[in-house]
Amino acid sequence: MEKLNIDLGIKSYQFVEGGAPLVFNPSDPNVYARYMHAMDEIKAVETEMAAKANAIVAEDDSVEAQAKAGAASLQVMEETDRRIKTILNGIFGGENNFDNVLKGVNLMAVTSSGDRVINSLLEALAPIMEGGAKNCVEAEIKEAKLNREQRRALGV
Repeated sequence: MEKLNIDLGIKSYQFVEGGAPLVFNPSDPNVYARYMHAMDEIKAVETEMAAKANAIVAEDDSVEAQAKAGAASLQVMEETDRRIKTILNGIFGGENNFDNVLKGVNLMAVTSSGDRVINSLLEALAPIMEGGAKNCVEAEIKEAKLNREQRRALGV
């Protein structure tokens, strides 16, 4: 079998030292569309997590009640992490395992700046995704102009 090597526009981004790279084509309109659709879904999961966490708060100040509330809160964060990583895998493809990309860090963990890891990740991805979408649109415009010029040259 012969191999053909073509440029697919695929790039790699490493977010964590020693973590697996996130590999995708930032100019792929399919990736961008999935990314845009998923933003609302991720916000909904975060809102649901907050509601569940608020419902867990123990009224009882006893050590036992606080321990149960803490365990339940951790379970909600674990579930939220799993659900959002599934969404992210749907955007970027299953070969991009976000447990490996983030070295097992829970997306609900808080960063040194006090923000959640998911927010830092989405903030880091935003300019990459926007730049990729812009490149895709610019290529379409360039191609349309070239086609128009070719038709004019042929007198069509």
